[in-house]
Amino acid sequence: TSARSWHDDASMGTPPSDEALAREAILAAGTSLAADHIAVEAAAALRAVSVASLLLRGASVARHLYDNGETRAYVDADLLVPAGSRTQVERVLRKMGFSHRAVLGQRSIDRPAWSSTWFRDRDGGTVDLHWSLVGVRVGADELWSTLLDHAESIPVLGVQLDGLDAEATALVVVLHAAHHGQAVPHPLADLERALDRFDGRVWQRAIALAERLEAGDAFAAGLRLRPNGVQLAARLGLPESSRTETVLRAASAPPMALGFEWLAQTQGVKRKLVFVAGKLIPDVEFMRAWSPVAGRGGSLGLALAYVWRPIWLLVHSGRGFWAWWQARRPARR
Repeated sequence: TSARSWHDDASMGTPPSDEALAREAILAAGTSLAADHIAVEAAAALRAVSVASLLLRGASVARHLYDNGETRAYVDADLLVPAGSRTQVERVLRKMGFSHRAVLGQRSIDRPAWSSTWFRDRDGGTVDLHWSLVGVRVGADELWSTLLDHAESIPVLGVQLDGLDAEATALVVVLHAAHHGQAVPHPLADLERALDRFDGRVWQRAIALAERLEAGDAFAAGLRLRPNGVQLAARLGLPESSRTETVLRAASAPPMALGFEWLAQTQGVKRKLVFVAGKLIPDVEFMRAWSPVAGRGGSLGLALAYVWRPIWLLVHSGRGFWAWWQARRPARR
């Protein structure tokens, strides 16, 4: 991951030194370069088996929002692929030395998954493999065909990859911010730049694209995460967010708040019981991602994590339930 942002120092009242800024810029350039290599390698491997891919972020976003000499730090390659090719794509990634590992927030037992994360130990390479996006409610096939119409060829390390045009990039940036909410600074920085760089025509087309993908609710919530986005949403007459999950994500809700919403959306007593059981006693892969003790402590660490799991749920249940209950009120309105 990247070094601590200078914004952290500034928030504590300590202006960053020129040396600190230079170190961060060098580190950002290095991690971004490594991610670009992974994106080029993965896209080439997929082309070899006649599978198309779209670069969602990384260099595709940077070319729209950053000037020459500016660096956008990113550490992984975000690729969108056709949902029907997912099995074939995963086979290709395994041949490249990648393996899938559990990442918090991607459990299909909770709700339909939108991506999976793949790691390669030998060089630390990471691929975020997408077949959908958080906030999009149309099917994965429709998302793919729609964004494919917005594909543009972009140069990455001297190789032409398929990235996204301005309005599709605006959509991806806003939905990314809405997904992570106020607590994660990097998507908000991209959103701030997009609001500064893109003109009204781009935003009009981006909103139309969001509505076509049934992502208007998440799009409006994402815009409102920045003051100038609030103003833009007001000028364009966008409604307030109406879905509880959207409200919770945009607010960076506390642990378990989203879990209460997913439980409420689960139909049938039996399925609700299975959901609760999966939260109390998750699979081993999830536990190793969720608990550092389980990830590093072998069998004993895993056992301790399973003992701690219900205690942790109990400790966080009150605050999570209250946040969920509060979020339901504007959603109902």
